[in-house]
Amino acid sequence: MAMGTLQDLGLNSLEAQVYLATLQCSEPMTAYRISQVVGKPAANVYAAVANLESLGAITIQEGAARLCIPVEVNEFIAQVQRNVASKADKARAALAGIQVKQEPESVSQMSNPSAVLERASLMLSRAKVFLVIDVFPQPLKELFDDIVQAANRGVTVWVQAYEPIRIPGIDVVVAYDSERVMQFWKSQQLNLVADAKESLLALFSNGLAEVRHATWSNALYLSCIMHAGLVREHTFHRIMSRQGKTGFPTWLNRILQAEPFFHTVKLPGQQKLFEGNRHE
Repeated sequence: MAMGTLQDLGLNSLEAQVYLATLQCSEPMTAYRISQVVGKPAANVYAAVANLESLGAITIQEGAARLCIPVEVNEFIAQVQRNVASKADKARAALAGIQVKQEPESVSQMSNPSAVLERASLMLSRAKVFLVIDVFPQPLKELFDDIVQAANRGVTVWVQAYEPIRIPGIDVVVAYDSERVMQFWKSQQLNLVADAKESLLALFSNGLAEVRHATWSNALYLSCIMHAGLVREHTFHRIMSRQGKTGFPTWLNRILQAEPFFHTVKLPGQQKLFEGNRHE
């Protein structure tokens, strides 16, 4: 477990072994001694030690023998975070002037949980008119701030949640019989459509450690239909949650009269779809 985690931070297999050996030893060791502990050729361990020093994972105590002293784990991880952030800032500056070409319509499968959540965050950040979101509690927690920021920009945001939650400036409906729904799925869902231009359908394991299915698409017609479907489902659950309550017929009529349709709301995806049709 520790080996894999260190390799995720950018160390190769031998460097991870060497760093762990220095952490677990009760006293500083020479590179030669480390090679004996890990059972690897001394020349390879010397190279690993040099790289670990450059990465800030160990320091070298000079003297009669050059002793390898491990940098405390939290300090090393903090250095990794700073380095990654610095590289990201440099890359952002270097690529800022590149114009993005028009992407062809596509449907893509995604399998990495972090990548799926990052794509959802990006969709939320570039929405201009209307977001409709069907989201279970764990993905909602991850994306909460992005959703609020979208509403603060003036985007209309409809959220179908699965436990009572208040999100300022956002139309939230709690799905009817939501507890039973979550027990049935035994997973975490995130279904999102932005401006009827792009859609994301994702099913995670509980805890969000695994993606069981995730599809993203910028296909306009598909996104338009997904938008319409999620909006109708939002309205359906709102109606189901109020059935049998006082004033239901009057309330129902008001909801249905305010229901957004393509011919009453200008959605970028739908407009772009029509513009493409007019050129044919």
